[in-house]
Amino acid sequence: MDLLSRFLSLTPVNGRIDERCHFGSPWVVEVGTAGVHEIPYHVLLAGEAVLEDGNGPPRRLTAGDVILFPTGTPHRIHDGSGAPPAPAVKRRNITLTVVENGSSGPVADLLCGRFLVGAMPERLLREHLPARLVVSTGSVAAGQAAPRLPYAGVRGTSPEAMSEVTSDVTSEASEAAEAARDEAAGAIRIADVAGEGGHADASDSDSGFPSTDEDAAGEDASAGGASQPSVAGSRLARIVSLMREEALDESPGSECLINYLSAALFALTLRFASEGADAPRGLLALAGQPRLQPALSAMFENPGEPWTLDQFAALCHMSRATFVRQFQDAIGRSATDMLTEVRLTLAGRALLETTTSVAEIGSTVGYQSEAAFQRVFKRHIGVTPARWRATGGNIQLQPQSK
Repeated sequence: MDLLSRFLSLTPVNGRIDERCHFGSPWVVEVGTAGVHEIPYHVLLAGEAVLEDGNGPPRRLTAGDVILFPTGTPHRIHDGSGAPPAPAVKRRNITLTVVENGSSGPVADLLCGRFLVGAMPERLLREHLPARLVVSTGSVAAGQAAPRLPYAGVRGTSPEAMSEVTSDVTSEASEAAEAARDEAAGAIRIADVAGEGGHADASDSDSGFPSTDEDAAGEDASAGGASQPSVAGSRLARIVSLMREEALDESPGSECLINYLSAALFALTLRFASEGADAPRGLLALAGQPRLQPALSAMFENPGEPWTLDQFAALCHMSRATFVRQFQDAIGRSATDMLTEVRLTLAGRALLETTTSVAEIGSTVGYQSEAAFQRVFKRHIGVTPARWRATGGNIQLQPQSK
């Protein structure tokens, strides 16, 4: 089993759509610090936006961008005009909560939701993924403005909105062709990755924002080359396209379908990010290091073994020094630290899913005494194994000292 599959099997993630935001400029979406076991995400279905989250300079977003916040940091997404946002009104349609502001400015359409992580120690997830991950699905929604919904304010639907609905009906025939072109294109690249240190990989453009995918695509074209879509990229594009269709369709079951698609969105986003040449440090970088896979497989398959760095190096056919350096360069931590986190993640899951004694679980994941297991578990998780089990794992983890 590959590293990403092991990671996803250890850390089950479900998706939940919270709102579909359909705005005209000026507008803003503000999200506070995420709750325990939550990873906020947004999909910009149409229009443009600006992201601010403290991880580097403001980031320009374009249609088709998928934005994840694995560490749950607070953030703002807005139209970039600097004007006070128009008042928004929430309404519940047949399947989704829709937020609208009735403004006639440039349209932006977003899906806002959360990935819900299973109750288990999350350090593998929180501390080995970037604080912010932006992946662009390129042409999925480029050049398309989502149909403006009738504005359901306190006075009801406006005549202007009704005329727009009529025009939407006439455009439905072209949407299928556009979706087919989007799916075939599947041109995706990692638009931006920011770590906890607040450094973005994308370079600044003259406009003051990091360069967009269109900028990069233009540079590729001028160089005489065209980026080829990856399998993961094409599938991610289709997932976003399906989410867009379900959000616009408002048919029975759409909310449930979008939630299921969200879970696939999470896995495909991580897969595509791990395949990129500029994959961030952490698990995404390790997933793209085939020479290190034997050591990682050993950690997951036999966590109870008394592993040493020499043994890991031998499995990877490297010298000890080379193994230590490559592992540290990829993830920012030692193989020993990674082994501890794998052990505790497995132990945390066993504590919640079984009635096996604490001592036996500790022995299974490599601790020779219950006291040693208790000590390490509390140092890393912040509570004793018994307390973790009693609370069902619903505890905010303490920051790990580095």
